Amino acid sequence: MTDDAPMTAPRRSRRTGEELPPAELRALARERSEARRVQDWTEADRLRAMIEAQGWKVIDKGAEGRLARAHPLDVVEADGQTRYGWNGAVPAYDGARDRHAPTIVARATVDPVDTGLLISRLTNADDGSHVLIVAGDGTILPADTGAAEVVRIIGEPTAGVALAIAIRRARGEHVVVGEGWPAEASEDGVAQLLACLEDPTVGVAGWWGVVSTDLRTMEPAVMPGGPTHADADPVAVAWPGLTFRTHDSIERGPVDEQFADPSMLAVWWSLVLRDEGPDAPARAARALLGAPDMSLRPGGSLRPGGHDRGTRRDHYRIIDRFGGRADLLTDPSTGDRPAAPR
Repeated sequence: MTDDAPMTAPRRSRRTGEELPPAELRALARERSEARRVQDWTEADRLRAMIEAQGWKVIDKGAEGRLARAHPLDVVEADGQTRYGWNGAVPAYDGARDRHAPTIVARATVDPVDTGLLISRLTNADDGSHVLIVAGDGTILPADTGAAEVVRIIGEPTAGVALAIAIRRARGEHVVVGEGWPAEASEDGVAQLLACLEDPTVGVAGWWGVVSTDLRTMEPAVMPGGPTHADADPVAVAWPGLTFRTHDSIERGPVDEQFADPSMLAVWWSLVLRDEGPDAPARAARALLGAPDMSLRPGGSLRPGGHDRGTRRDHYRIIDRFGGRADLLTDPSTGDRPAAPR
């Protein structure tokens, strides 16, 4: 990246070596302590949010508190490249966004050959696309990354981190998740995904979709070898090919970066993008290839109870936010809207 702001060394405590917060954040912390003293919790929460937005956290101890870095500091390497401690430190793109050339985001792999092939495939997917590669500590990038933009971070990027960075750096009016594309996707797949979003009633598009009656169990929109549900809109789309409007993501964000399973993140983000509020019709999801690749999921279903602890925890987050929203659900057999679960 070439638009990074100059970085100065932080001030540190002589006693502990910890980074000292800037004077303006210390002033906010004092204001917050006073708000807590008079039990003005709304103001205290507002001031905490202002502090956290700058990458710091408040550690309360009695009536007072102290500030500590919430994320690692950015590191400038010998070659001048920056590794960012968190996605909020990545400079946001502030130019005009291209309606016809989307931002295609993917995470680099540990194998530079695989990453090179990924970049080549994404660069060829759509002429003029802005290809964004998010690389972590374990990544060895190929010598030639072509026209792709590479953002380096400290640690290993989760799917949520990659998505948050893509939204900050998006040069196009649309974001497309480019990693893990299925072999069935055609060469003009990007154009097909973007065409779905020409309909303003569609909030999200992708290759694969799922349906659900209560979000406790999710099934493929098309059952392999069984009954099809092509007439029912999917509840959500899966991670590969996840496509949405940049301005929608800015209005409805931020992305929850704590999701461990990209498929669960995609379901949650799909519902966020579809949600128009309980008193307005939800926007639709479109899945161009119908069913997910069930070979990736033991038992041929998306029942999170059969997966690891991280996936189950992700599933609970989806239910906590959307479990009572019957207006976002589709009955896979009839297309009727079911009653909210009790």
